[in-house]
Amino acid sequence: MLMFVYTSGGVFLVDVFTRKKGFLSQKEVLTKALKTKGVKLATPLLACRFYHSEPIFSIEFNEATIAILRQNGFQVDLHVDKENVTRVSYWSNNKSFYYWNFWPGEKIELILITDKHADYSKGIPFLPTLDGALNPDNCIQPGTLAFCTAFANFKDAPPLIEEIALTQKGKILVEWSEMSLGGTKSLRDLWEKVSAGYPSRECLPMTFQIEPNPHLPILDDFNAMRFVKKAYQSEIVSGWEKQIAEFAEGLVKRSVK
Repeated sequence: MLMFVYTSGGVFLVDVFTRKKGFLSQKEVLTKALKTKGVKLATPLLACRFYHSEPIFSIEFNEATIAILRQNGFQVDLHVDKENVTRVSYWSNNKSFYYWNFWPGEKIELILITDKHADYSKGIPFLPTLDGALNPDNCIQPGTLAFCTAFANFKDAPPLIEEIALTQKGKILVEWSEMSLGGTKSLRDLWEKVSAGYPSRECLPMTFQIEPNPHLPILDDFNAMRFVKKAYQSEIVSGWEKQIAEFAEGLVKRSVK
């Protein structure tokens, strides 16, 4: 069901997410995906437009850590300002420059993040990044991969860091079959496949009217997506096709008048 919601930030049209059989929330899917890697989902910050894992590796920022970083191509500049911030920087082969700021006694944490604009057709893609660089558009960094390489053989490093270091892909893909959810699709991808078979004149006006709606935010989570198990996709597609047909019929009737 679609409805208008009044907030301090304005008026928004949202899709009231009714729990139906066959639907999975983004939080449920990400929790299952991370579990296959032995990692838990963290509580997302309200300002974030993406979910992230709890730290998969944490190490105190001290002299021993600095020595390992320097041995692996990182530049470490101590006390770069009045707050004694230490800047860790890395130059990639293509001359791109990345850096992180750390305060004395702070821990360096490696986490996995995801973004609602990612491609979910094959599964759930996670991007490794150092906490403090929480930006999905800038987290596939040579610096993050170099960090994983530097600490892959560290005594407390989990196998996941070695996996990232060995593949050097900057992305961890958990396939749907690994979660026993083979054939699952996001509601957005399912709609795009359906709408591609119709003239834009019929489908485009339906973008904010179709139910369930794949584009509008959900009432209880403005940043979340919905996923549909394979067994229930045909029912949703049939419902959409019926709505499109009824809308197209209405256009014809109006044009005749």
